[in-house]
Amino acid sequence: MWFTYKLKEACRQSRLGSTRKRVFSEEIESGGVRKFWVSNQKTFIEFYSTLGPGASFYEIIEDDTWVKGYWDIDMCRVSNPLSQNNDSSIIMNIIKQIQIGLKNENISCELDNFAILDSSSKDKLSFHIILNEVKWFKTKVELLEFTKKNFFENDLPKPEFAVNLKGFTSSIVDIKVYGKLQNFRLVFSKKFDKSNVLEISKLDNRLCFLNDEEIIESTIVQGTPIDGFIPEIGVNPISNNQSKESVKKPCSEKWSKLTKIIENRFNMTVKEYNELSLGTVLILSKNRMTCDRINRIHRSNHTYLLLNTATMVVVKKCHKCQSVLDSYKI
Repeated sequence: MWFTYKLKEACRQSRLGSTRKRVFSEEIESGGVRKFWVSNQKTFIEFYSTLGPGASFYEIIEDDTWVKGYWDIDMCRVSNPLSQNNDSSIIMNIIKQIQIGLKNENISCELDNFAILDSSSKDKLSFHIILNEVKWFKTKVELLEFTKKNFFENDLPKPEFAVNLKGFTSSIVDIKVYGKLQNFRLVFSKKFDKSNVLEISKLDNRLCFLNDEEIIESTIVQGTPIDGFIPEIGVNPISNNQSKESVKKPCSEKWSKLTKIIENRFNMTVKEYNELSLGTVLILSKNRMTCDRINRIHRSNHTYLLLNTATMVVVKKCHKCQSVLDSYKI
């Protein structure tokens, strides 16, 4: 059974119990009137995927959650020099600027790492850009700082990303989405009193290979709350600032024996060991492991192992399902 709440109560309800839940909003009247839903992410995605295009749902971005890079691109096409360019060149320039910013942090990414969504009309350019796998931001405040650093100079938008809005200079990259408890529209949704659905852009090279549930999961921007969070980064869930020397390699006789046991039990090849915290070791695989819940390999997510060195129990988990798939005591 589903219950809906006012925003303040929804945020309180999301913190009850041992597992943090998500808050979503549904626009029910023009003017932004909403009701708020509380659910774990997996259950909500299963429900939302059955609605089809044209609902009016949003994700509430809370202050204490890890987030993917997400950018809201808006521009009134009237009386703006940028509007003389086609949409693809505008969006590609923004993605290029994001890539430059990441490169300055020694992080490389390809176009395939970006989910690109479009709800543009003849009067307005409107895109969402969402970065997957290569970097997570600890909070949206950290993401705001990254965005300002790369799209603004002295608190003013860089000229190549500046537009005229009601007589004032404004940025095509909307930073209001990083404010407190902001609504960020979900893929396949539209604003209540508008007809333009937020759909997969023709520029996107990633989402077209996924089913609806995977598309929704790839475009939800929040991760697990900061406490106890393991970032869902495709190649290496350790912080990008962590030195290579901190990565534990299976070199000693103890680790060599452990590796053989783990590889035989979970039918995988150990790539490396990473110490997440005292007593918890992340084990990454060279090959992509099967998800036991769906009995196949996910197209865009990874399974991984966690070893508790105190109890010597290894659990197999999946970034998409976010649940324990298998466990084994060594």
